[in-house]
Amino acid sequence: MGKRRLSLKVRIPEYQTPRNKWRHQLYKNIQTEIDKRRVSYLASDRLEIKIVLYLKKNAILFHDVDNV
Repeated sequence: MGKRRLSLKVRIPEYQTPRNKWRHQLYKNIQTEIDKRRVSYLASDRLEIKIVLYLKKNAILFHDVDNV
């Protein structure tokens, strides 16, 4: 049996309202990448998450990024 794939990179969709619509799209993007790359995780796996946010010049002034 080969080594399991654990690494996954996903582009976060641009935020849209209503918030739940955006969250569903984010989940869909993540699940699509998991399926496409055949990544698998076990309940015992320890995960590290790195997030990089690219915001337009003045977006940083009104986005509460810690709650995104």
